[in-house]
Amino acid sequence: MNYNLDFSDLTLVEIPVKLPDGKDYTLREADEEAARRYQNARFASVKLGTEGKGSSVTGMADCESQLVSFCLFDTNDRNVKLETVRKLPYRVHNQLFETIKEISELDRDDTLTSLKEQRDKVNSRIEEMEKDEVGNVQSDTTDGSD
Repeated sequence: MNYNLDFSDLTLVEIPVKLPDGKDYTLREADEEAARRYQNARFASVKLGTEGKGSSVTGMADCESQLVSFCLFDTNDRNVKLETVRKLPYRVHNQLFETIKEISELDRDDTLTSLKEQRDKVNSRIEEMEKDEVGNVQSDTTDGSD
């Protein structure tokens, strides 16, 4: 196999954000420290039963707020405090959290729902391509003589 693993540019993805307080912030891709702390907190929130399956979940939502706090920076390049993150409207918090997961490639585990969403997107794209293909075949078979 031929791999090209070029990590010469380690610039983290940054997205400008304006929060309800009207101030400017930067949402930054999780570095290894932030990702590790988030994953550890996430796994610690799941208690395993005697058969090795999850028996209870405690504090999973706290993991999300912590990750947002780890990745949201003010104009002085300081992390936004956890208590500030917890005061955000949920729709704002959730959008920040989902964006961090996407740009940081966190929580990429397939679920039935995510697989169905992927399937629907692929099926939609196939339908578009089939329509384009039918249109191209029809235009190729016409010789212009009527």
